[in-house]
Amino acid sequence: MDAQRKLLEELMNPLLGTTKTYKDPQMCIYQLASGYCPYDLFTNTKCDIGVCDKKLHDEKLVAAYQASPDRYHLGHEQQFYNLANRLVQDMDRTVRRQKEKVNVQMGLDEAGQQAYGGVADAMKNEDDEKEERVAMLEGQIKEHLAQIMELGNAGSVDRAIDMWVTVELLKQNIEAIRNATNNRRLVVCEICSATLVANDSTQRMQDHITGKQHVGYKKLREWVKDWENRRSSLLGASGGGPGGGDSRPGWGGPRGRDDHGGGNRRDDRRDHERRDYDRRDDRGGGGGYDRRYRR
Repeated sequence: MDAQRKLLEELMNPLLGTTKTYKDPQMCIYQLASGYCPYDLFTNTKCDIGVCDKKLHDEKLVAAYQASPDRYHLGHEQQFYNLANRLVQDMDRTVRRQKEKVNVQMGLDEAGQQAYGGVADAMKNEDDEKEERVAMLEGQIKEHLAQIMELGNAGSVDRAIDMWVTVELLKQNIEAIRNATNNRRLVVCEICSATLVANDSTQRMQDHITGKQHVGYKKLREWVKDWENRRSSLLGASGGGPGGGDSRPGWGGPRGRDDHGGGNRRDDRRDHERRDYDRRDDRGGGGGYDRRYRR
């Protein structure tokens, strides 16, 4: 009977409102710190880091925590920083590897890489101009075709033939422009390591920028940067210095006890696995995304 009552309470709890607090051991401290769970950022992408081992994710509890005096004093932000910074550092290594692959594919030496990096934006602008030229030429073709119909109906066959030759030349110009556009160079996204076409269409670039992987790593990078600035500011004001020395929870250094299932030993194990992964990658044996964040 008690088990049935407990099950009923669990089923009805979302409807009646939770009685849990943000200090519940099953509450995701990463969501408390940042407002989102990092394990939800990359679901069903090649950068999927697994499933969060905390069962409780509640925006109301997040709001309560962030409005409470406990914010910044329980170490949640520092622990989220530890995870987010590791993910960002891993992605930076992936970005470097992808750039090396692209440079090999394009046959660029060091000077060529520097020169190409400086003109990527200019190439994008040039591609937009080409699209405008194609649209203008297509409009001229439509006008000429309408004139050809009128000339044919009026019996001006010779003039219609001359106009048709002009239409064919305009089509050849469009084809030449499109062929030049297709001869594109590749670039690597600095945020998420995706390989892109430097002068791709605006719509495709927008699709990439709004994609799940890019948005996820952009969030992590922004949070890491903001937290480093905030931590330096607060520790500097307290005389603790940006690197540690403060005895308050969450400010004592780059690592803290991980309430998501492990402490310093797991951090050390991840560092060891990262070094092994890097050595394998240097030997050409690394493949795919680093899975050590999967629980």
